[in-house]
Amino acid sequence: VGAHYASQLFVGEYHDSNRINELAEKSTGISRIAVCRMDVDDLGKAFISGFERPHAAAAEDQYKYVTISRTASFSRQMSRFFKYYINSILARVTKDALAVTIVYSGGDDVFLVGAWDHILEAAMRIQEDFQTYTCHTLHLSAGILLKNAKYPIRRSASEAAELEAFAKSHDGKNAVTIFEASAQQTYPWQIFQDKVINEKQNLLERFFANQEDAERGKAFLYRLLDLLRNSEQRINLARFAYLLARLEPKKNNPSYAMYAEFSKQMYQWYRNPTDRQQLITAIYIYVYQTRMKGDTDRA
Repeated sequence: VGAHYASQLFVGEYHDSNRINELAEKSTGISRIAVCRMDVDDLGKAFISGFERPHAAAAEDQYKYVTISRTASFSRQMSRFFKYYINSILARVTKDALAVTIVYSGGDDVFLVGAWDHILEAAMRIQEDFQTYTCHTLHLSAGILLKNAKYPIRRSASEAAELEAFAKSHDGKNAVTIFEASAQQTYPWQIFQDKVINEKQNLLERFFANQEDAERGKAFLYRLLDLLRNSEQRINLARFAYLLARLEPKKNNPSYAMYAEFSKQMYQWYRNPTDRQQLITAIYIYVYQTRMKGDTDRA
């Protein structure tokens, strides 16, 4: 019938592998997959009243831009992001291609499966690009769940949806719930990226990169984690400070400056409830990244 009858059908189809075990094997550290569910916040409200001008004096000015054509265009542009642009967002090469597979992407939500650390990167990348795409007028909430590759994907999807719903219950939404459905593991996106990843996890990576005994470092982290989880016991502050002091090298040691920065920050974060919880999440992520096969699930 001729090429002019053809129509382009956009589909979110980025995939690294269709085998769950292959995705898990591409993880850094612990061999786990992550399931991510993301959804646009308050999209229904945006469709109903997004084009209204409530402060306009006259009724005709208030509803001047409320037209079928604008609503249809809005719907079309939302669909285009999740069915078309998302492919290039995930395919954008930094160091390595993301070991992520789109199960579903369209309308206003996303369902991803992949290597757990790649899913974290993918979720932050999608959220950041969506903010730019919508000129920071709309935002996403997400739930990210870690599971063994043999865990039924259908159950993982259902549990990840529970985490996503928990993120949407956060004040202001625009948040991510990671690992478990709890307020302690729910963060606004900017806080998660700036405070958990870029600040606390980054400090852990820089400090332990200079430690020769990796196993001793892991044991130290597990003890710190236990004290952080049980911070309501007042004696644990002294135990926390003692553990940090045991790591102190001699002052003429080249690593002393790094230790001084690390111990000072860790002590300050322990004393602040918000920083303390962010540090717990950062330790989870760091431990998972540095886990080797055969390690037990102590975290």
